[in-house]
Amino acid sequence: MSKRFKSRKNQLARSSDDRWILGVLGGVADYLGWSSNLVRALWIVLGIFFHKIWWVFVLVYIVAGIVLPED
Repeated sequence: MSKRFKSRKNQLARSSDDRWILGVLGGVADYLGWSSNLVRALWIVLGIFFHKIWWVFVLVYIVAGIVLPED
């Protein structure tokens, strides 16, 4: 395995710097190299678009907050 895949930056983790609640979306933004505000806006838009299953978004966020390590 190359060094690139062993680096901390390429691992999905909760953000300790860019967080509102648990840091999950900030960590996803860091992982993807996107703006954290863009990721949050997409999360909200998808939640509104799929409003009948909003609880799935909440559940995924909570589980990711528990499972993902903090950077």
